[in-house]
Amino acid sequence: MHDAAQRSRRLVGRGRELELLAGVVDGVGSGVSGVVELRGEPGIGKSSLLDALTAEAKARGHLVFAGRAAEFESDQPFGVFVDAMDDWVGTRGVHLVEQAGSAGLAELAAVFPSLPSVVTAGPAGLQGERFRSHYAVRLLLERLAVRRPVVVALDDVHWADPASIELICHLLRRGVRGRVVVALAFRPHQVSPRLVAELEAARRGGSTVIEVRPLSSAEAAELVRDVAEDELRARLYEQSGGNPFYLEQLAGAVQTSAVCGHLDRAVGAEWELPAPVRAALLGELDRLSPPARTLLAGAAVAGEQLEPELAARAAGIDERAAPAHLDELLRADLLRDTAVPRRVRFRHPIVRHAVYASASTGWRLMAHRRLAAALGEHGAPVAARAYHVEQSAQSGDLAAVTLLEQAGHAVASHAPASAARWFAAALRLLPADRDMAGGHRRLELLEPLATSLGSAGHLPESRDVMHKILAALPSQRSAVRGRLIPFVALIEHLLGNHDAAGAQLHSALRALPDPRSAEAVALRLELVSDRFYVNDNDGMLAWAREAYLGATALDDSALRANTAVALAVAEYKTARLRDAEAHYREATALVDGLPDGHLAQLLGTFFWLGWYGQCMEHHDEGIRYLTRGLAVSRATGQGHLMVPMTIGSAICTTWRGRLAGAAALADDAMEMSRLSGNDQFLTWSLALRCWIATLSGDLRAGVAAGEEAVEVARRVGDNYFAAITSCRLAEARLEAGEPHRCVAELLAAVEGPELQPLERAIKPHFYEILTRAELGRGRHDAAERWATLAAQAVEGITIPGRAAEALRARAAVALARGAARPAAEAALAAADAADRAGDRIDAARARLLAGRALLTAGQRQAGTAELSSALHELEACGARRYRDQAARELRRLGLRVARRGTRGQGSDGVPALSERERQVAELVGEGRTNREIAGELFVSEKTVERHVSKLFEKLGVTGRGAVGAAIARATPTAS
Repeated sequence: MHDAAQRSRRLVGRGRELELLAGVVDGVGSGVSGVVELRGEPGIGKSSLLDALTAEAKARGHLVFAGRAAEFESDQPFGVFVDAMDDWVGTRGVHLVEQAGSAGLAELAAVFPSLPSVVTAGPAGLQGERFRSHYAVRLLLERLAVRRPVVVALDDVHWADPASIELICHLLRRGVRGRVVVALAFRPHQVSPRLVAELEAARRGGSTVIEVRPLSSAEAAELVRDVAEDELRARLYEQSGGNPFYLEQLAGAVQTSAVCGHLDRAVGAEWELPAPVRAALLGELDRLSPPARTLLAGAAVAGEQLEPELAARAAGIDERAAPAHLDELLRADLLRDTAVPRRVRFRHPIVRHAVYASASTGWRLMAHRRLAAALGEHGAPVAARAYHVEQSAQSGDLAAVTLLEQAGHAVASHAPASAARWFAAALRLLPADRDMAGGHRRLELLEPLATSLGSAGHLPESRDVMHKILAALPSQRSAVRGRLIPFVALIEHLLGNHDAAGAQLHSALRALPDPRSAEAVALRLELVSDRFYVNDNDGMLAWAREAYLGATALDDSALRANTAVALAVAEYKTARLRDAEAHYREATALVDGLPDGHLAQLLGTFFWLGWYGQCMEHHDEGIRYLTRGLAVSRATGQGHLMVPMTIGSAICTTWRGRLAGAAALADDAMEMSRLSGNDQFLTWSLALRCWIATLSGDLRAGVAAGEEAVEVARRVGDNYFAAITSCRLAEARLEAGEPHRCVAELLAAVEGPELQPLERAIKPHFYEILTRAELGRGRHDAAERWATLAAQAVEGITIPGRAAEALRARAAVALARGAARPAAEAALAAADAADRAGDRIDAARARLLAGRALLTAGQRQAGTAELSSALHELEACGARRYRDQAARELRRLGLRVARRGTRGQGSDGVPALSERERQVAELVGEGRTNREIAGELFVSEKTVERHVSKLFEKLGVTGRGAVGAAIARATPTAS
């Protein structure tokens, strides 16, 4: 029976589902991106509906990429994307891929095996940065969608390898701009938990979810209408449970005289192949000639889609006889041709499962061995051979150990979960006698196993492997021990086991034979970091002093630089700012004077220099040192500080007013944190993203990021970083018009008015937020108390930006009380202090406040000048909402201010909306009234009314609720 006829019959009873899919195809043709979920049990018809979607899309001229994950190849990196896109990328797509440049090509080559021939070899990427390959694939899809709509249809996603799951999650979370649909078919109870979470978020953004359910008895009768007897059709329906694939298998068995009546009921244990269906499939196999059945078994070993020659090699039969046996399998509809010449596929994954399971264990072992040898002869990559070697190698096979180790290293940077599997397999095969000779061979496998597990987010398992390494280390390998113990402590911190981390470091320090050695100084430095994680500032200072004295006695410039800057950070945290600055300058002089050969030793130094820079407003220096640190990380393969260094760079960049660049860095940090399963770093990254989005004026994204940050922080545990996270969310709430909630949440996070968990130098920042919140509540006395506390906190603190915040709080209170001249003086002083700090946005906000105060004081010319200066600076920084405040004040003076924003890119629908119309539409979708929207965007109600009228016209809707639905369908889920 032809595929089209079979598909037509299997789609009986799927009218509603087909209408939904047709709507998706219509939508992407009109410029609306989307996500489709097809969920259901095996054989229920997900694949047929996915085929219908792709057929409709092809008929409309859309570009379609269709791939399927395979049950027995669930560790082939990016397997489902390779199946969907690799042939196209390697041929017609190369000229488009080349537009990505050499870096983009290298990232795509990590995904698509067809690309290495066009990529110049370079150093392997860090595991933490494997998200760059995800970016590259997303960018490729976006570029393709400029020419015509794109549909990415991925089947059997429950079997997808971890790297594919990460890439799918990225596409769902970040969204693909333009005319792109991502359609996924899967068994819901077998799919990755990580994917489940992203799909739930996508549903909130308006994805299309289709639960593919069993057929009704009438629909089933239509499907098996060739079975004449009503009673038999009823029994088939009962035994199949209404599952179309099972129903067709049983009907076929009946029509070929197989006995069905005595078989058990088909609906058995969930996801198990029902006994009657298994019997029906085996009945098909029994009708094959012995050579054809053997070839089919070889095909089941070779893959979901395969070349007949490889099936013959796996089966151990003569390749010259294979074509005749292949024809028999094609006639029996067990295998089918594909669009790729000389490649065939199984009729259904369930068929392959049944064939594979029907072969004996011993036969399968030899088939995998034969196939591994054949792939080696064909020059296949080690990662493609690793699965078959793992399935067939015997303990003690050193060649297999080497190949599996090579496979692990080959995929470690972009598929660490697969790498961990190959390293673990190599360890299982390692002969006992090779465990000795210093234990080197086993350690050579254990260390990359631990690293891969950590990068894949399996932190407890990574820690346990690290402990095995430490237990196996010979006493003479103290350098390795000194390098690994800090990693174990870091993992314990990330898991929330702070006491265990400290105990590990103290134990290692006590065990050292010489407490004055360089190893002892390094461990004391790690104890500085240990105290940093638990916000023990006094303990941090004590250990930093010990480490500094030890490094000074050793006369080691690199070690002294590291301890000097760690001491500077500890002194900052305890408000000893003069000493802190002296030790910071000592560290910078030492680092800048060291030759490049010492850079690998300075990774921690660069991190602390950058972190100190953002705290003490040496923003440009901070960016410079963190950039050097990130370069050293990539050059030396040390990725453990990548996230905090990226976050530090983003903070400095934010203070310097480069919000777009800061947002990109924050997004990178979030991607690395999510991929590694690192909740601590994810909390920092999300809190940072909340702050940047709030400054940018994207309040919905700011609140969303802040709420997720607080939720993740709760998993980590109550600590300093959880407090900072809640404070960032509180600020976003204030900007979003919720001053009451801002005050309540901020004070709850910091244990009351003293802001106890926070270091003194940062308190003015949050006192200023509380001041504005109380003014927003109309509580002038309470606002003045917070402004007074801000002034007290900044006494003796020689950080101009913090002084600017205290002055701005005082100015806001004075203006609210009608004291315009004192308000203007304080605001102008705040602007001057912020300028000295290099804090462009804060300086502009102070000028905005000064302009309002000067106007209130009757100084129109001076006030207009300050407002104009603020407007242009805020616009340059990308602080859109504050810019709109300045524009509103200037318009009130009768001055013309150019409207900002971009025009829409289409004639109708969501793509036709301008930037401002899109903002209004999103607020309408949130249920805001015109008055609330006017206040949010600093425009008049009449302006909002005009925008809403245009929205109705462009979107073709008549109600406010429909506006929200249209935006939700077109909006990718926020990260």
